[in-house]
Amino acid sequence: MFNWLGKKRQDLVKFQIEGEFCAHCASKMEKELSKVEEIGQTKIDYETRTVFLPAAMRDQAQAIIEKIEPGVMLVRVDK
Repeated sequence: MFNWLGKKRQDLVKFQIEGEFCAHCASKMEKELSKVEEIGQTKIDYETRTVFLPAAMRDQAQAIIEKIEPGVMLVRVDK
């Protein structure tokens, strides 16, 4: 089964985005994360402050997010 981003759902992990950031910064994060081929098209749910990403790309995604909004952290949401 594929999600709306075209990736297999089992390949993606849900992350909580912890820390203070605005909707504009969330949009900038989406844009920069989506430029990384291994991450692909990304959508941050600003209301719940969550994002689905490939687990192996967590560190790279964290670095991108931190450049935009220092102090914001990706925390894996376990089932």
